This record gives sequence, structure tokens and C-alpha cells, in this order.
Amino acid sequence: MIPVYVIHLPNAERKAKIAAELERVGFENVTYVHAREPVQGFTMSNMRRNPRGEFGCSLSHLKAIAYAARFPHRPMSLFIEDDVVFADDFDPLALLKVPTHYRVTYLGGHPRGPVEKVSDTLVKIGPWSCAEAYLMSQVSALEFLQFWCDRAGQPNAMFDFILGEFAAIGDSYAFYPQLTHQPVGWSQIGLKIDDKSACIEKGWKTNLA
Repeated sequence: MIPVYVIHLPNAERKAKIAAELERVGFENVTYVHAREPVQGFTMSNMRRNPRGEFGCSLSHLKAIAYAARFPHRPMSLFIEDDVVFADDFDPLALLKVPTHYRVTYLGGHPRGPVEKVSDTLVKIGPWSCAEAYLMSQVSALEFLQFWCDRAGQPNAMFDFILGEFAAIGDSYAFYPQLTHQPVGWSQIGLKIDDKSACIEKGWKTNLA
């Protein structure tokens, strides 16, 4: 089974909820990852909102990706945020069919540019938004860490934008219909109740031919 890395802000209620969700769909090899958050008052001028939360989220994703890159015998890993919900008919075996040479394969989120349908379950993508759930190979993990270091000091350095730009370099895909979503709930970055459904619907309606 593909190993799962959960980007998790330590909270007993959130952990219990995502643990139950992972058990429901049959994942067992699960690692919870949280990077130490930036100090109070931390800021960066190239973040969209709440730089402390945005950068802390980036660090947790990067810590998980760096951890996964240490294991060359694991050709593919799944990275998810801790508020993800899987589709009712989700089959984790579908992930094992994803070729390991794919750069990034998203389970959820939405396109920021045109996508091309290549099968009944996959679209080929360009730039992407949201990093709620994605597959990445061990080789791509090493490449992405270098890509992020070059990109993080530039404008709009939110993690999901950087990952989406890395994906757009080539050979990246997304499941469609989507396999995950983030329900309406409290955003640790926006510090408010967040509903992404309209944004995601618009992204697909605009970019899926």
C-alpha cells in the first residue's frame, strides 16, 4: 500500500477525524507531519494572506516530502492535509496504477489553466491550485525540494501555487472525477470558516474542455 503523509497541525479532534477517514478507506501506513510553526509576528511580503500560517503550512508539506525522499524503495507517496474527505467510492488500489514517472498526480483541487482529458479517470494538467491531496514519486520529491528553494523568494510563494507550477513543467495529472475534497470548515490559514466549493467549480468549468 502507498505510504500516506498527513500534514497535521497537532489537535486531538482533527487527528481523530482524519484517522477515522483513513481507516475507512483502508490506509494503514500513515505518518503525521508537523513542522515547527514560525514565531509570533513572522511575516513575508510575498504571501497572499496570513504569512505565518501560509509559511508554516509550506514547512509541514516540505518536511513530509523530504521525509518521503529518504526512502528510495518507496516509489510513490501520498500527501494529504488533515481535513481531507475521500469520495464514497474511493478505492486506494487506483493509486497503485499511477505510473511512477508522473511528476505530480492530484486527487483534489482545481486547475488554474486548461486541462486535457486523457482517460475516464485522468486529466493532464498545467498550473494547479490546492494541495489537499497529491501523489509524488521519490524522484519528483527530490526535484521539487530544489524547485521550491529557487521559487520561495519570488512573488505569490504560497505552497499550492509553487507545487502547481512544478506540476505544470510536464507529465502531471489529476483524477477527474475528483477523489477528495475539503468540506466547509475552519481554515488555519484564513482564520475563518472556508468554503472552497465555488472556487473549485469555477476552476473546472473554466478549464475543462
